Amino acid sequence: TRDVKVTVTGTLSSNAAKQDTGKLADGKPDFTGVYDFAGLRNPNPPALKAGAEKFRIVRAAERINGNTTITNGSDCNPLGIPQSFITPYPFQIIHTTKQLVMLFEYPNTFRIIPTSGGIHSEDPDPTWLGEAIGKWEGDTFVVDTIGYNTRTELNGFKHSEALRIVEKF
Repeated sequence: TRDVKVTVTGTLSSNAAKQDTGKLADGKPDFTGVYDFAGLRNPNPPALKAGAEKFRIVRAAERINGNTTITNGSDCNPLGIPQSFITPYPFQIIHTTKQLVMLFEYPNTFRIIPTSGGIHSEDPDPTWLGEAIGKWEGDTFVVDTIGYNTRTELNGFKHSEALRIVEKF
């Protein structure tokens, strides 16, 4: 038998991979990995503002206790943010100094988030996962997302296309 060594541009050698420091080349935290939150959600959701109750989504009891999207989660449509993080399916992060990519097993969706900051489009076309822009604040990665369509929910509540979500990792 013979050993063959294949080197792909942009990848780490096996020796470098063994010396993983948990940091990117620029010294920022590296979030690369596979995550599984097993459908766990915050048992203490934030307090509602006055008038918010009219946006509550009412479902029949057989619809998984109301923990799914407006589309009920059984039609393979994207779930949106933060719903994508609380499914019982894993997701993967591939992180470089230029972008953070999230690959969601269910329902086979992805996000590509630039890490260098910037400004949002003036009027982004609404999408399931919105238009995300990331930036670093010290060792905290902050993702600001706008441009959502209205076919997702937030903890059982409807929202408008004006929704803005700020995530901190």
